[in-house]
Amino acid sequence: MEIELSRCLPVFNEFLDTVRKLVAITKNILLQMNGLFNSKYPVYDSSFKKITYHSIFDNLGEMLTSLYIIDLIIIENTAFSDYWMQYN
Repeated sequence: MEIELSRCLPVFNEFLDTVRKLVAITKNILLQMNGLFNSKYPVYDSSFKKITYHSIFDNLGEMLTSLYIIDLIIIENTAFSDYWMQYN
């Protein structure tokens, strides 16, 4: 069992790096959109009315969906919950 787990560690590490990048990109998009949609800033008048944001919101929705699916996989997998209960 330990050998099988040790073989999976590089995959888990790459998966964790990918999730961290996805979270960082999602935060970045949200912060940028907050700056664009905030009427206090002068960028609001020059960009909000001239640009369509459909593709940005589509990409943001796909990223949030991916994070939600990862959460569901972890929540529904009994091996993860048994492991956390054992070591907490």
